[in-house]
Amino acid sequence: MKPKKKSAKPQAENPAAIPTRNEGLLTKEQLAAMLGIKPRTVAKWALAGKLPTLRVGCLLRFKWAEIENSLRRASEAKAETLKR
Repeated sequence: MKPKKKSAKPQAENPAAIPTRNEGLLTKEQLAAMLGIKPRTVAKWALAGKLPTLRVGCLLRFKWAEIENSLRRASEAKAETLKR
């Protein structure tokens, strides 16, 4: 009888693989895990200009502080629109 192979979890789902908010650049998988969305959604938003993005060659990278500021501004703008 062959031993069962352990299924490898994607790195973004492993809490140890998710950097703290003060560490360097985030991958789309890490950012997706932090925001609770799919990596594909992060990529779509980044390419559409909805998220501040750094390109490293053909790779997308993100700074948490910039993402946090962007989300805060978007939330405030929406709240202001709803007040009118």
